[in-house]
Amino acid sequence: MIDPSDFAGRPIRSLQTMLRVLAATDNRYRDLVPDGVYGEQTAAAVSQFQRVNGLPVTAVTDHETWNRIVDAFTRQSPSVLPAAPLSIIWKPKQVIHPGEKNSHLYLIQSMLLAVSRLYPAMPVAQVTGEHDAASVAATNWLQEKSGLTTDGVIDQTTWLYLSKLYRISAGDGTEGGSGSGIENNT
Repeated sequence: MIDPSDFAGRPIRSLQTMLRVLAATDNRYRDLVPDGVYGEQTAAAVSQFQRVNGLPVTAVTDHETWNRIVDAFTRQSPSVLPAAPLSIIWKPKQVIHPGEKNSHLYLIQSMLLAVSRLYPAMPVAQVTGEHDAASVAATNWLQEKSGLTTDGVIDQTTWLYLSKLYRISAGDGTEGGSGSGIENNT
């Protein structure tokens, strides 16, 4: 059982953050600021959660209360928290040569395709999973415009330049979203 006087800091802040997310998704819960202190506001928010969920109202975060808060948070958090960013693991010295097949190419080719809609002179890649002629041509264009060796090989440096250009040109992915105002001056 977690007694309010036992902890200060990270576990309390985690509890408070979960309760805050629940309050953002359901007005039956009390909002609070995650400050790491299990004070009156936290005790009141825990009591409110216990009341709403049919738990004994003690203002103490016992294991049952903690587990129910975690379960509720896990269900509700995707609706209010930003989606986790995609982190591609590009191994040092990893390369994709023309003609190769690679699972990363589906994403790379999609990014090349998205960027090409803002740069009419850029060759249009197709999403095939194979570093085919269209994909190599788009990669060469990117490498040339980025001042890299133009060899069609996708390496860590080419990936870095493509990732940055995609982030700048695609923005948040919505029309008119951040980044979509790039000029077509190629």
